[in-house]
Amino acid sequence: LRQMNQLHFHFFFSFVKGVHSQRTLTQLASVSGSLGQTITLSCTKGSGSWNTGVYWYQQKSGESPRFVHCNGCGTRGPGIPDRFTATASGNTGSLTITNLQAGDEANYYCFCRYYKDLTARITVVHSHGDVRPKLSSLLPRTSETLES
Repeated sequence: LRQMNQLHFHFFFSFVKGVHSQRTLTQLASVSGSLGQTITLSCTKGSGSWNTGVYWYQQKSGESPRFVHCNGCGTRGPGIPDRFTATASGNTGSLTITNLQAGDEANYYCFCRYYKDLTARITVVHSHGDVRPKLSSLLPRTSETLES
């Protein structure tokens, strides 16, 4: 039997109680992509536009977060290939990854410059065949907060 490698993307938005938001946890749609495909990750604010900039960070297992790209930025983070592109329209920021690779597995975070208490956690899980990740193990604890 031939097994197809797929990357599974799970989107979680955790709004920590603060000046700009109420405490909520919303699970968005899961997206699966095969190696070599193009995938777009989205980060949606409750209101307002991303005209202040949406910044994307990648955190691989056991490593510190690193800057990927932001809409309007001329450069990407060190070692980030041009397969990663950030854009924004209205209240939705997006990170498009072309030619999806197994090495793209990571947690992806989006931040808005003036909404430091707003974070999106995007977990990428690589699996073979029909193995699926357990979502409960990926959900953030309600006591977790993002430090400014």
